[in-house]
Amino acid sequence: MSFFLFAAFCAVAAAAAGVAVERRRDPDGRPGPEGPPDGDPAAGAAARVASPFEGAGLAMGLGDVVSADGAERWLAGAIELREGDHLVAVLFFAPEGARLDVVCAFAAPRRDVLWLSPVPVEVGAEPPSSIELGGVVMNRRARLPVSARRHGQGAPDVGELATFAEYEASARAAGVVLRGPGVALAWSGRRLEPEELDRMGRGDS
Repeated sequence: MSFFLFAAFCAVAAAAAGVAVERRRDPDGRPGPEGPPDGDPAAGAAARVASPFEGAGLAMGLGDVVSADGAERWLAGAIELREGDHLVAVLFFAPEGARLDVVCAFAAPRRDVLWLSPVPVEVGAEPPSSIELGGVVMNRRARLPVSARRHGQGAPDVGELATFAEYEASARAAGVVLRGPGVALAWSGRRLEPEELDRMGRGDS
């Protein structure tokens, strides 16, 4: 191959590489996320849906496997809860047979996590100031009108607008009630400190 042909080949290769790099950049010029490993579309989709709240200082992300109390949970779905533009919390859903366990993570500066399981509940239009969840009487710690947005797989539909109520009792007992149009869901369990939760990485990688 002559010197001139070799130089032309190198120039074409460099241009193609530049186009590939630009395609990996976001519109603002920052590098974009890599594609799914080994062409796995599910892994790529999980990475993309995690992005709306991934930088909010949460203790976990969608697709993670986390463990506490000797049990592991794969966080397959999520409901993102916002008060206006402010991220309040994310309810992560972990399928366990027909049951959807929940891990509730809060936006910074809160660092505690709620390790919860579903319980039956009957509430009116307004979550009460005290309630029995999972056989424990709890007092309401917070009540917020929120917008709800689902991500991933298995997150129940509570509508676009809901009321998020957080409950607590002694011995770190905790609960959540999510009240949407025509639906009320509840979970009870306990509050964990960050060091009690083991984040084991992504379950789809």
